[in-house]
Amino acid sequence: GGCLLVRYIRQLEAAREEIARLAVSEERLRFARDLHDLLGQNLAVVVLKSELVDRELPQTVDPGIRNEVKDIAAVARKSLNDVRQAVTGYRQAGLQAELTSGRAALLAAGIGLAVEDEIDGLPGVQENVLAWAIREGVTNVVKHSHGTRCVVRLKREMDRAVLTVEDNGVGSDHAAPGSGLTGIAERANRVGGTFAAGSIDGKGFRLQVAVPLLEA
Repeated sequence: GGCLLVRYIRQLEAAREEIARLAVSEERLRFARDLHDLLGQNLAVVVLKSELVDRELPQTVDPGIRNEVKDIAAVARKSLNDVRQAVTGYRQAGLQAELTSGRAALLAAGIGLAVEDEIDGLPGVQENVLAWAIREGVTNVVKHSHGTRCVVRLKREMDRAVLTVEDNGVGSDHAAPGSGLTGIAERANRVGGTFAAGSIDGKGFRLQVAVPLLEA
């Protein structure tokens, strides 16, 4: 009994650490989204306005003033590119990294993981979509499934790469609007992919995302 208690305490500590890591990850995503939506939009307006002013300046204007306007546009454009690069860095995710992280999270929660991976390399955009789907799928299994087993399948079907995350938990028939699953559906739609999620014959839960296999 004492050994079991120590084991459960260690699992609980590991689960708490993983939950904290997931919370930090979600905060990074929120920050990246806000940075892009707010600062990025404002910088884009500055670029457009400064270029418009440069075009509308009369030919007789002092060359120094024209150069200053061009400098404003150049600085704003560089700042906009810097913001986009920073946001891309925050959002980037890889399949193998997410599988490793997911395995640790499930282990901490006492849930077994089986991985069936038939995919050998994907274009960056498609890999990013499937990697985020793995993260969201595993997070839902840890938080909501109350199951003991999770299976992650990655395979090629014709001209598509298909991800399936499936558990043997209590199941659910819907994902609330604005949830992480909605975000995964939006990512899949942006690359011409498909999304489906729901219970499996009233038991467990299955998340499936398919993206087209395009040339990198």
